[in-house]
Amino acid sequence: MTSVRSILNQQKAINGMGYSPKLVEDGIWGPKTNTGIRWAQSKIGVKVDGLWGTDTETAYQSYQKHSGKGNTSTTVPSGTPLIRRGNTGTRVRQLQRALIKSGEKLPKYQDDGSFGTETQNALKSFQRKAGIAVDGVYGPKSATALRKRLK
Repeated sequence: MTSVRSILNQQKAINGMGYSPKLVEDGIWGPKTNTGIRWAQSKIGVKVDGLWGTDTETAYQSYQKHSGKGNTSTTVPSGTPLIRRGNTGTRVRQLQRALIKSGEKLPKYQDDGSFGTETQNALKSFQRKAGIAVDGVYGPKSATALRKRLK
């Protein structure tokens, strides 16, 4: 229950670590999510308090990176059709993952597959750094720049 990672993404992370039985990924905080977070915290070696704060997030990211469970290959979606605010689905999730891997921040919703304000802001930040038009719409130029950045 913190602003570091949404409850839904906490549940996804815990399930991705192999928690059993898997949590229902519904974005609702409850005793099962609390127990899952405590399990994850003990697994990654941080204070077990049931709160996904910055220490837990940092340790989780390190765990993902070193355990081989992290997403080592990132699919950069094509720039056509355009991806923009309001879109949902696999291509949005791929874009979000690629933006995160490129160093952009999506702290609240991560790769939830929904293109909202947070994704739009991350994309604009990326576009600004890449020296391309800053419009918050993912098209061919953004795709080319993102592929280049991730090489």
